[in-house]
Amino acid sequence: MFKKIIISLATMAVGLSVLPVIAQNSTSTTNGKKAPVDLVCMQNAVVKRDDAIIAAADVYVTAFKNSIGVRRDALKIAWTMTNKKARKEAIRKAEDAAHNVKLVTKKAYKNSREAVWATYRSDRKACHGNGDDVSAKGQGQDEL
Repeated sequence: MFKKIIISLATMAVGLSVLPVIAQNSTSTTNGKKAPVDLVCMQNAVVKRDDAIIAAADVYVTAFKNSIGVRRDALKIAWTMTNKKARKEAIRKAEDAAHNVKLVTKKAYKNSREAVWATYRSDRKACHGNGDDVSAKGQGQDEL
């Protein structure tokens, strides 16, 4: 009798542990088959992702170029100063300002990139392209 109860409990435990897996698989299939990849949807998702990355890169590069121009102008002014201490301070401030702009713009680009990739992963899932798409391995290729 005790043996029958243990066997029944073990059978129920195995059955209950398999149930979530069965439920999980049934949501991603239709009639027992995987849902087909929506190719047009995937094309649109890729274009949307890459256009957003290009736009973020343009913002980053423009801000970086502007900071170099501002630094250049500040250093030109600093090198007109005859007082060594004032000149040294002006050079330090110009370099620090350019460095800070670079840090802020790089962080903004990184955050934009991560948001773009998160949106892409969501779009890819909606297109049923998770198993077929390996482009996420190239996520690091768009780092600046």
